Amino acid sequence: MREDRRAEAAVEAAATPTSADLQAVNERLLLAGLREQERAEEARQMANALEYRVLHDALTDLPNRTLFTDRLEQLILVAHREQAIFALLFLDLDRFKSINDRLGHQAGDLLLQQVAARIRGSLRESDTLARLYGDEFGILLPGNDATTAAAVARKLLVALAAPYLLQGRLEQVGASIGIAVYPAHGTETIALMAQADAAMYTAKHARGGYALGGFGEGQEQPRHTGAVEEQEQPRHTEAGPHDRGTTTTEPTSTNKVL
Repeated sequence: MREDRRAEAAVEAAATPTSADLQAVNERLLLAGLREQERAEEARQMANALEYRVLHDALTDLPNRTLFTDRLEQLILVAHREQAIFALLFLDLDRFKSINDRLGHQAGDLLLQQVAARIRGSLRESDTLARLYGDEFGILLPGNDATTAAAVARKLLVALAAPYLLQGRLEQVGASIGIAVYPAHGTETIALMAQADAAMYTAKHARGGYALGGFGEGQEQPRHTGAVEEQEQPRHTEAGPHDRGTTTTEPTSTNKVL
């Protein structure tokens, strides 16, 4: 009987976890939890990186057309709710295709990166700059009316007119800018983009500068309001409303958003 009790006590002691056993179990559970958190964090970072790549241009690291359109839609909602204004600018480079064809895509890519940096340096932190495709950029200017947006356009034209160093040689490009203002030129995404696009091609038809969208769909053609002369030292010249005519589309660059 005494031996049986000893055996039962030994079994009971073996089955009772010690403080060391409990500590070991807790450490394993903690380690498993940490590993699970690390895997979740890695998955979250991968998802964020993928989303960033999907919404940004690989060449310039700017928002792409998808993200730009989303920000425009959000800005419309805010402006409608707060009865605010903003300006939408479309900017297309002039003579980019010539440089891209003569010097190659590598030089064209470098030029686009330099152009993006100059535009970004001319804007506020609250503004949005995107590469829409090829050599066309989109800009959102919260709180800007037609007058202040035109001032920004003139600033951009001067900044972009300075020479660029490409493959050991100085090259120059110009720009054509179309301006649409919320709510004067439209209250919906498609209408505003159409006004800015038409104004941009009006400016391009006039060989550069900037143009303001028409007030109301089908009521007035966009009017050309300013230009920068094509010379080494850019000079801004004010002009009256440009004669209305058929807008023409320049050939697009072969450089695409990646």
